[in-house]
Amino acid sequence: DALTAFNSISPASLPGGIDVSSLAQCPSCGGAAGGPDELAGRTLPPGVYLSTSGTYDIGGLSRTTANLTLDAGGDANAVWIFQTAAGIGTLNVGLTGPATPAVPIRVLLINGAQAKNVFWYVPAGATIGTGSTMVGTLLADAAITFSTTGGSPPTAVITTLNGRAIALTAGVSMTNTVVNVPAP
Repeated sequence: DALTAFNSISPASLPGGIDVSSLAQCPSCGGAAGGPDELAGRTLPPGVYLSTSGTYDIGGLSRTTANLTLDAGGDANAVWIFQTAAGIGTLNVGLTGPATPAVPIRVLLINGAQAKNVFWYVPAGATIGTGSTMVGTLLADAAITFSTTGGSPPTAVITTLNGRAIALTAGVSMTNTVVNVPAP
């Protein structure tokens, strides 16, 4: 089932995604000031989105406060699919200490958007930084890592996943992470 889901949202199965680096293809996507495949600071309507560089970033060292907002426009059935490059595409959200300060980034859902309708095709894996809030189902063929800083609750910074993380051939590592699985 996981492999079927992974393949069903791939660029091969769903070609023609919206290039987020092109304001001509996505005038409502917001600016691309952080780079062609930077999603921080954008508000995206439902759709299939394609990374031209092969990877997505949401925030980082120079973008410490910008979140990604998914706007359903009142449609509770609205769907977002984020595709990276087949075989090599990754997703990086925020930053993880202790070598660098944590940069918590949030993926926000507004106007009826639901976590169960957000999908991330990230074949080469994902890293979700300390204190970040990630939304949707992450499907990877490599490792997925959530928050790698130490510490113990109650003083540890908690990372949140509102969704699922599925790695086909590697592990999913979670440290100080809360998982809220959406209803089907």
